[in-house]
This record gives sequence, C-alpha cells and structure tokens, in this order.
Amino acid sequence: MRLSNSEIEREKNYLCCVEKIINGEINDMNLDVQKKMEEVNTAKREIYEAKTEDYLDGQDSVRDVYAVESKVDYINKKIDKIELFKRSASIPYFGKITCDFNSDKEDVYIGITSIEKDNKFYVYDWRSPISSLFYNYELGPASYKIDSKEIKCNIDRKLQFKIKDGVLIRCFDSSINIDDEYLQEMLSNTNDKKLTSIISTIQKEQNQIIRNEDDKNLLVQGFAGSGKTVVALHRIAYLLYRDAKLESKNILIISPNEIFSDYISDVLPELGEKNTKCFTLTSYLESYLGKYKIEPYVKYISRIEDGNLKEISKKINISKELKRFLKKYYSSFNFTRKFTIGTEKFTAKDINDMFNEKYKRLCISDRFRRISEFICNKVGTHNKKYYAMIKKYLIDNSNVSLDIYEVYKEFLKSKKISTVFLNNKEIKYEDAINLINVSFFINGVKKDLSLRHVVIDEAQDYTLNEIEIIKKMFPEASFTILGDDNQNINLCDKSKIIDYSELFKTYKYIELNKTYRSTENIVEFSNKILGLNNVCAVRNTSGEEVEIKKLSIDNLKKCIDNNKDKYKKIAIITDTMDNAKKLYKELNNKDIQLIDFSTDVFEKNIFVIPSYLAKGLEFEYVIVYKEKEYNNKNLYYVAVTRAQHKLTVLE
Repeated sequence: MRLSNSEIEREKNYLCCVEKIINGEINDMNLDVQKKMEEVNTAKREIYEAKTEDYLDGQDSVRDVYAVESKVDYINKKIDKIELFKRSASIPYFGKITCDFNSDKEDVYIGITSIEKDNKFYVYDWRSPISSLFYNYELGPASYKIDSKEIKCNIDRKLQFKIKDGVLIRCFDSSINIDDEYLQEMLSNTNDKKLTSIISTIQKEQNQIIRNEDDKNLLVQGFAGSGKTVVALHRIAYLLYRDAKLESKNILIISPNEIFSDYISDVLPELGEKNTKCFTLTSYLESYLGKYKIEPYVKYISRIEDGNLKEISKKINISKELKRFLKKYYSSFNFTRKFTIGTEKFTAKDINDMFNEKYKRLCISDRFRRISEFICNKVGTHNKKYYAMIKKYLIDNSNVSLDIYEVYKEFLKSKKISTVFLNNKEIKYEDAINLINVSFFINGVKKDLSLRHVVIDEAQDYTLNEIEIIKKMFPEASFTILGDDNQNINLCDKSKIIDYSELFKTYKYIELNKTYRSTENIVEFSNKILGLNNVCAVRNTSGEEVEIKKLSIDNLKKCIDNNKDKYKKIAIITDTMDNAKKLYKELNNKDIQLIDFSTDVFEKNIFVIPSYLAKGLEFEYVIVYKEKEYNNKNLYYVAVTRAQHKLTVLE
C-alpha cells in the first residue's frame, strides 16, 4: 500500500520538526559543555593557586579535586551524546508504528536513540520496550512488557523510511515478513568493507536473541549469513541500554582473528555505544605463558591442512588424561627433610600432611604459599625475603616441580608423545591449550570478575575443553555463544555447539535457519557441498549463476577486471596461506591486499585471503581459487558462503 501525497508531505514535515529538535538539543548541549569546561578551568586554576601544605593535606583539596573529576566525567558523557545526536541528525528514525491503546492512537517513531523534548517522545530508542512491537508483530493485536507489566495494543499501520542526510528518500508501508520491500532494498545495498548495524531490518527470530533477558546464557547455532555476529553486537548494545550499571569495559568479545576485530569495529559506535574489549583467545591466554607467544588459531588450522592431523590429534583431545596425570603427579608429593628454625622444629610429616591434607583444596602454588606462611608465623617473622627463602627450600626439597613446562613434558613422555612444542618463542596452539590447564592446576585461575558478559563468536572452532577454560576465567559473566557446526574447520574436533551446554546450569539453545547474505543460486551451490537442504535464502533474487571456470592466472585477472567496477568488495579465496602468498605475488597488483596472519586492518577493496581467515567475513564477489580438492569440505563451504552477490570457482 503506497502512501498518498498528503501522507508523504505530513511525514516530511514531521522529519523537519525532529531535525529542528535534534539541532536545538545539540546547540544546548554544546553551550552546556562550554560552560562546564569554563568551570573546570576555573576550578583547576583555583586549586593551583591554593597550593599550600595545609590545603593539600586537608579535606578541601580532596573535595575540590573530586568536583573537577565529576565535571570532566559529565563533559565526556555529554560529548558522547552530542556525537550520537549528530549521527541521528542524518537518519533520525527508520520506522513508525501506529498503535491503538484502547481508542487512544499514538504514532511511535523508532530510531537509533530517543529524541525527547518537553516530556514528549518524538523518537523512541530501538531498544526501548515499546519499540519491540516494531520487530515482533505484524498488523493487529500486539503487546509489550515494561518490567512485569504487559501493555496491550493494536498495530494499525507500520511504516519504514529510507532517510539520508536528513532527507526523506522513500517511505514503505509494510508488515513484518522477510520478503518485505524495505528489507530487500537494504540487503541489496550491503557493500561496506566492514560489518554495519541492522537496526532497521532486525527480524523477529533475531530480535528474540537480542532482547533475551530471561536466559543468562545463549547458545546460538546459525547457518552462514544468518546474521549471528551482528545480532550478538546488537545484543550487547541492548544489554548496555537495559542495565545502567553495565559498561562497555565489562564486556568481552572473543574473536576468531585480528582482522575480524577490525571488521566488526563500526557496529557498536553506529548504535551509540563504545566498543567493548575484543581479543582472540590466544592473545588473552598469553599472560599465563610468560614470555612466550601462542601460535594463532588460523596458523594451527593451516598446519592441519598441510597434513599434520595425526600428530596434532594426539594432543588436542587429551585434557581428561592430562587432569588425571596432574592429580596423580601431585598426590605423590613427598618432602623428605626435617629442619629447625630457632626453637621450632618441622618434620617431613608436618609438611606432607599440610600439603596433602590441610591445604589440598588449594592449587599447588598456593599450598606452598600457605605452608611457608605457616612456618614464618610459627617462628615469628613476616620478612618477605625470609618467606621466599622458606618457599624455595620447600620446593627444592620435594619431589615435584612447579614449572608448567617441565610438568607438561613429563606428561607427554608418559604418553610417548613428542615433547617438542616450542619454536622461536612461539608455543604450538594445541600445546598451549594443554599448558593452560597445567597452569590452572599449579598456579590457579586468574579470574576477571569485572567482566559480566562474554561473546564467543565462531564457537565451533573451540573444543569443549577451551570453552571450559574461558568459563573458568570469567566466573561472573553471562555468555552469548554463536557458531555454525557446518563451518567447523578443525578436523581434530567434532563437538557441536549444543555440547557446550553441559558446562552451563542454565542456557537457551536457539537455531537460525535463514541466510540473509547470499543469493538463492549461491545458497543452492553451497548447500550441495555438505548435503544441506534446510537453509533458506532470504534474498528474493536468484542472482547470477555460479560460474565454474578453468584454473589459470589469466582467467583470474579477467574475473577481477570484469567485476572490479561493479563490486566494491572482492575476495580471492585460497585453501592455504602458502597458496594465498604465492597467488598474491603472481598477481603483482598494488590494488590488491594480502590478508595474512598479522593483518588487522582492511586497506583495499580487493583481497587475497585463505579460507580459514575468511571466516565470519562477507564480500560482494568471491572468487574461489581452487588448486586442488579440499581435504576438508567444511573449509570449502566456508569459502563459497562468503559471497553475497556473485561467486566464481576457478578449478
């Protein structure tokens, strides 16, 4: 149903009204910031001029400094809000629902943030309770909750707007279904280098993940292109909005690689929130391994693809055996000396009983610490140097080691496995995970209690053991775990997303079966690789046929030249890193960027990238440079499902 000319004119007038309010708010906030900055400068000058010993030592100084810090904090928050309003000025809202509350009609406009003046909401934040109506319901009866109170209404009309630079371009009259005209137009315009927000096109099944506050932990299994990552980022923005005590610094995203961190870096700022902490698992775990670095996960996968499967498999699935070994190793603890300090005598039995019984619930390092403290207290000294000397004496005269590397070597020897795990100060990935478990057992877990929510993306890349390690490090956090079992490229591990549920007391398992990324032809082609038939393509165009061409550099160059003006993001995907480097060198084109293990920023529009680094990314046009059959079909599936509009396979 098209809008009449008078309706369109009315919407244009409303947009002008909202624009004026936004600009007025920005001006008012700028004046407020300027005033507060003058107050801060004056206060700083007064503190400087009042520098006397009595003043600096007194309560007046503390109070004045605190007042300055509070005003600076206020200014920073106000500046953030000004930036958000400036962003809103370009697109103040994207949707509108007309709701009938017992014959009392209200137009609810929905945008990136609330626009309010004189106790009237001109635009509602997309995360507000009333905005859930826009995502969850078609026309007709509807309801939303504020706390535990349910508010019922009838949705009479639903509009979606395309606004650019404050100008109304188009207006759509639609109900909530995946084939609506607005969604299709938005999908056809996804050509940014980085991931972007989807607040105007969030679908009902995605919204249920974003707004879920009832379940502490979510396990989301979703097909390639189902929007898992962007939904998780919107969930973060929603949680930050709903919990005033939650801040971006309390949230961690565990990303699959460094380039992925750059790829998602624009979404939260687009939604008016600061970026959260974002690390790969290996970079976070390196603090446990001292001066050594951990081999990146993608490098580890590269070794598997190069034919090291048997050697790696021996180490990757032995966490239970390792734990049994550690218990047995330290249960054999035996201190053999008796010694006297002053008038106090300590027997070997005293030490052994404390280690094996009194302090047996502690980690190994803490047992030695508590025994040393006990001895120092007994002899009446609290000298740190003396304490350290006692602890060293106990360790040196026992039959166990606290060196995680020595203990791990003993374990490998017991299993008749090669003890070579360190090369150029880089520990192999599979050994690093085992070493972390050894470190936890000996030194305990360094728990980060400040983190309250953790997002694990590409979760199918992690073993159950690795998820358990993450959970131990963040005991106060809730989790959003997202993955696709079809994209599990680790041939050494066949665990499923649902398997992680045994680590959580409460969780919600959700499946996403629609893909918003690729055309029907690309989805049909990718489904055949793994024999899938339950993946639904949302794009209502079949798109170009998937091209199969002969493998050659000339054909590759022609594909690039014929499409570089049409598509802004082109990826040439190879099976391995070595082949990516070789191909990049052969192409010798300054407009092409090689994405390797160390890349953390997208700089060009055309990329050469190995398939295991392309996980989680998407490109308008993908050329799969297939020099041989993939050993791992899932890896081939990953490569072809990166394509949005066009796919060419050179083989």
